Amino acid sequence: MSEEEVRLKEKAIRAHKSQMRLLGRFLLAFVRQNELFSPLPVPAREALAAEEEGWAVLPERGEVF
Repeated sequence: MSEEEVRLKEKAIRAHKSQMRLLGRFLLAFVRQNELFSPLPVPAREALAAEEEGWAVLPERGEVF
């Protein structure tokens, strides 16, 4: 990333003031010139259980949302 992109990324992160109070050091760790990506493929949606996908599962009612 260019210096300008890094500066804009930091500005965008710092705009989230409530999150910065709690997670500031963690969030600012993402302000860097090299972006880190996983070489692992993203699993197919069908291979994920609902709870792995971020959905709430209510087993007593058999509902997923």
